[in-house]
Amino acid sequence: MIVLFTDYGLNGPYLGQVKNVLHQDAPGTPVIDLLANAPAHDPKPSAYLLAALHGEFPVGTVFFAVVDPGVGGDRKPGVLEADGRWYVGPDNGLFEIIIRRAEAKPR
Repeated sequence: MIVLFTDYGLNGPYLGQVKNVLHQDAPGTPVIDLLANAPAHDPKPSAYLLAALHGEFPVGTVFFAVVDPGVGGDRKPGVLEADGRWYVGPDNGLFEIIIRRAEAKPR
């Protein structure tokens, strides 16, 4: 399963574009909209929300998490495995709480 956690909001094309790519690249994989209105462009409070919500999902879940004040800027992407779940998104502190609370293995 793929879980979306973003600050994209519900208006506009971004969630639809992401889901289209996921449908093409991972057909048949369930996609869950966890949160589309995380604190806009603010990874720190969003990190606490993600850490509070991720535990309800089973091992093997992939979280596509994007809350990024520097979209299009010069920052590295992040991929992290923590307690059997995967996290993909910008390396901007969004996964900081997940890393602190888990046996995390940055990739």
